[in-house]
Amino acid sequence: MIAEQQTPLQLVTAMVQNEKQARQHRTYFRYTSFERSSRTGGHLWQESVVETPDGLLRRLIAEDGKPLSADRAAEEDRRITALAADPSALRAADANRRADEARLAKILDILPQAFLFTADGMQGNCVRVAYRPNPSFSPSTYDERIVHGLAGTILIRMPEERLCRIEGRLTDRVSFGFGLLGHIEQGSHFSITRLPITPTDWKSRKIDVHVDGKVLLFKSISRDQDATHSGAELLPPHLSLAEAAALTRQASP
Repeated sequence: MIAEQQTPLQLVTAMVQNEKQARQHRTYFRYTSFERSSRTGGHLWQESVVETPDGLLRRLIAEDGKPLSADRAAEEDRRITALAADPSALRAADANRRADEARLAKILDILPQAFLFTADGMQGNCVRVAYRPNPSFSPSTYDERIVHGLAGTILIRMPEERLCRIEGRLTDRVSFGFGLLGHIEQGSHFSITRLPITPTDWKSRKIDVHVDGKVLLFKSISRDQDATHSGAELLPPHLSLAEAAALTRQASP
């Protein structure tokens, strides 16, 4: 349980430091993903996923609950083989996901400065902390302006002081250049739920993102993602891309 003298801000700060240290010692997993998103064209994709230093190798197994046809399965084999033979192509294909990870890391890094915190009880082994924008924080980038507009709840696992869940919603529309350069709509929201796979290694279990907005007058930046990861298994270090590609053919435990 949270120590009596530990304030919500101190607890959040400790969690942020623990997550930062964990990012410096990156581990890799394989798992099964069920995702409906802009990337999947609104379909429900079941994928066998293997993480590598160059990016995620994702093998599509089923769409909308139906196994792939022989032709589509063969196409997946060719695609995975090509990515495993070309790390630069895999890194390019994985660019959006890496950008998402960087955004989450940025949110965590500025949490102690950008928000005010209130204790909100316990949820299982996790302390609930509500957060809202800190009016004394001055965002220095567009990304920080968006983050600073969030309000929501953080769940922190005790006694490890690790992030169980974070959810947030934009309380007001965020405009850039008086709206001429773009905006993010009020009500855009996200949530990420994480679970320990080993005593020290954690993995995102559930990701839910809904963002509406536009940039440079016309380009939509709407984003929808609802993903669940199951059967996560820690991988041995120094796995080759060929070995990772072979693992995508195996079912997660």
